[in-house]
Amino acid sequence: MKNIIVFIVLLAFLGCTGQKEQAKVSGTSAKDVSAKAVDKVRFEPIDPARTDVDPNKIDYEVFNIGEAHIGNVKRYTYNVVVTQRLTKVDFEKIAQTVYEKAKKDTPFNALAVGFYDYPEFLREGYRLGWAEFAPNGKWADAMTVKTGNYSSIKMTSHLETPNWDNAITYQEAIILTEFYKLASELSKNAKTGEELNEAEQKATDAITKKYQISPEAFDEIFFRSIGIMPW
Repeated sequence: MKNIIVFIVLLAFLGCTGQKEQAKVSGTSAKDVSAKAVDKVRFEPIDPARTDVDPNKIDYEVFNIGEAHIGNVKRYTYNVVVTQRLTKVDFEKIAQTVYEKAKKDTPFNALAVGFYDYPEFLREGYRLGWAEFAPNGKWADAMTVKTGNYSSIKMTSHLETPNWDNAITYQEAIILTEFYKLASELSKNAKTGEELNEAEQKATDAITKKYQISPEAFDEIFFRSIGIMPW
């Protein structure tokens, strides 16, 4: 089971490496949604002991913006890092706020807002779900409207409240992202399932040795991480 999951994650990791990053932008302040830059080194988004988070505000950062254009059809992906234990409703509020801000920044045909608990996971796919703003709520319909015409745009939500009991720490995020990167490098020439398994095992051995943790402890981190979402 783990081998299949690793393979899927690696596909997402490789698929995101070509994403064009642009300059960071600030989030948009609203009545109950505020933007706040996060400290990348100290970043611990779901630690209940934190005292620097205002429970009456939702803090987030648009970490980078990717492009998925087709010719003159402008489609953007906004990658958002959050710092709190948010609900589905919270995520949708942020997505709506990002969408409204984006309309003022640059014209587009469609926009996706993806969520993450750590910026280190930006190459892993939308860890905490995503929302799409597109004509008729369909990403593929972006080419049917004029750029900057938002009259038919609807939000399609792929968001749920995460299983925050499965949240990982910053150190565990580093361990996992290093594992995914190494496993990706070791498996790039693999042609069979056996070769993929060997690459995964070599990556596991290297990471557990580097961080002096047992294979069982690594597996616990791995499965807890992928269990953060209910799907």
